[in-house]
Amino acid sequence: MRTIEICFEIAELCEKYGDAWSHTFTTFGWEFENGDVPAVARKVTHIYGGMGSFNDLVLHKDGRMVGADNDKLDMLREELFQEIIKNL
Repeated sequence: MRTIEICFEIAELCEKYGDAWSHTFTTFGWEFENGDVPAVARKVTHIYGGMGSFNDLVLHKDGRMVGADNDKLDMLREELFQEIIKNL
């Protein structure tokens, strides 16, 4: 399931920069693998809105944005959302 792969890719990217979202996406990946996919998909949709949400995440190192990895994150973020709405 591509959704699982995306979650783990996001977790790895976040871990690279010490971002706390890493744990969240590792958990989502395991839950998609082992749980009720529509229920997990609904949980994921809740992180996409509001201030301080996953949409607001910008990766940075030493106070500077990291362009290539932020571009990758944006692509993964959009791909995950598209996969999630298929599972609702």
